[in-house]
Amino acid sequence: RLEQLIAEITEFVERKIEDNQVVSAGERPETARKIAMAALKYGDLMNQAGKNYIMDFDRFTSFEGNTGPYILYTTVRINSILRKTGIEAEESLDASAIRNLRVESAALKALLKTAAGWPAMMESTASDYAPHKLCAFLHDLSDAFNSFYHETSILYEQDEAQKKGYIALLQLILKLLTTGIHLLGFDAPEKM
Repeated sequence: RLEQLIAEITEFVERKIEDNQVVSAGERPETARKIAMAALKYGDLMNQAGKNYIMDFDRFTSFEGNTGPYILYTTVRINSILRKTGIEAEESLDASAIRNLRVESAALKALLKTAAGWPAMMESTASDYAPHKLCAFLHDLSDAFNSFYHETSILYEQDEAQKKGYIALLQLILKLLTTGIHLLGFDAPEKM
């Protein structure tokens, strides 16, 4: 039964994050529920309709790879960076700051290119009734962001215009990821 599956994967995730120490005991049940729902929904929707797959809790709940929790982890990471800058995720996005970015790395170029694919992907996803395309996009965007993040010193960028562009880009990526996960039917926790 679905309710039993949801209970089992939520309990599995809660045990998995218990050692984490980032999430308090009071926040753990809600965080586990959000991660479990992301794991289930993403794990199901990432597959083309009509294709079989094996329900594997370890694979579906992994914080690495093509999983819902990996997408959530990326949104949590971006929110954390934005909090450190003092900018709220909901603040108005400065698109001109993104247009003025100097594209100095392959990782930044890849991130911008991936993000620019949003409109075409949404059109294709909707016209083909294919949520697996949205899942693939969110995974690619998360990968592109994490590569960029590991290569770039966002918070310590000395050039203020470049830093402003990075922050605006983070807001944009977060908006795309958040919109995507909402369309798939789940939400990101504050911490993971």
